[in-house]
Amino acid sequence: MADFASAGVPLHYTEFWAHNDHLIKAGLDPHTAEQMKADYIAQVMTVAFANANVAAFYFWGDVGASFGFKQDHNSNGMPSSSNTPTVVYHRVRELLRKRWWTETEVCPDSDGVIRFNGFFGDYSLRYQSSQGLEFGTIFSHTSGYRGEATLVCMGV
Repeated sequence: MADFASAGVPLHYTEFWAHNDHLIKAGLDPHTAEQMKADYIAQVMTVAFANANVAAFYFWGDVGASFGFKQDHNSNGMPSSSNTPTVVYHRVRELLRKRWWTETEVCPDSDGVIRFNGFFGDYSLRYQSSQGLEFGTIFSHTSGYRGEATLVCMGV
């Protein structure tokens, strides 16, 4: 990956997916094969996420079925009551929504600056003025950005 990154362009993982049919055909227990598939997907996603040069990661193929989403006649491909999330779904969700999700509460210092540790990406900041008025803003934490924002509340 370092060789590709040396070109100075953002790296994209595209058309990624893993299959375990060959493991099951070889006689491995389906539950164990599914766990191995989830582990492999999590490992590849973690390698990609850990590299600052990776700008995108795209799943491809039979992802919906691997996550446990059924395409029944009324769902139009959207989650429905007939869906049963799989071990792969739970593993990917755990990475995206728990381990790599930045959720924190911070208080600004006397200059209105907040500091936090977070991953690169888009953020939504919600805050309340001393008068109880609620405000919000969005910003991006990009390479070279120090991870701090100054809140300026004029006239509140």
